[in-house]
Amino acid sequence: MLRGADLVCATVQLGGAEGNPIGQGLPELVVLPLATHAALHRLLDYLLILIVRHVVASGSVTTGVLAGLADSRLAKALTAMHEAPKKSWTLGDLADVAGMSRTRFAERFRMLIGRSPIDYLTNWRMTIARQLLAKGKPVKNVATQVGYESAATFSRVFSRVAGQPPREFDAQRDGSC
Repeated sequence: MLRGADLVCATVQLGGAEGNPIGQGLPELVVLPLATHAALHRLLDYLLILIVRHVVASGSVTTGVLAGLADSRLAKALTAMHEAPKKSWTLGDLADVAGMSRTRFAERFRMLIGRSPIDYLTNWRMTIARQLLAKGKPVKNVATQVGYESAATFSRVFSRVAGQPPREFDAQRDGSC
């Protein structure tokens, strides 16, 4: 089963209009598998960071998580959730991190991000959970790592968000379903 694909496309100009002998010697299209070149993979990670920073700093986005990161107060709460998804965050905790009242924080977060802070946190936790399950981690361990005291509660939330129970997600990863 195909779980996803990495695709990076770039046009590189070497030497301006007159060209460059190295550039002229290369084929018009080069396909390079990233998995076999760790340094290139890291370079692309860095390039993505630069692109995201540019988009945030330029104000090019007005909604979504990048818009939230461009807001200095919301960025503090988003960073806290990403750094400690396991923590039992409350709306009040996140508002305190942002230095805002609960009401103002909840309104601003929903306006910029498009969902409530707790819904965002839940979805972030389930993103991490899918990654851990894809690595073969047991459901009980995944539940603990993403902030759930019980595997049953985690399984209910995962099923609601992902549309299938974590054990089925894990079975599909193995190709046994």
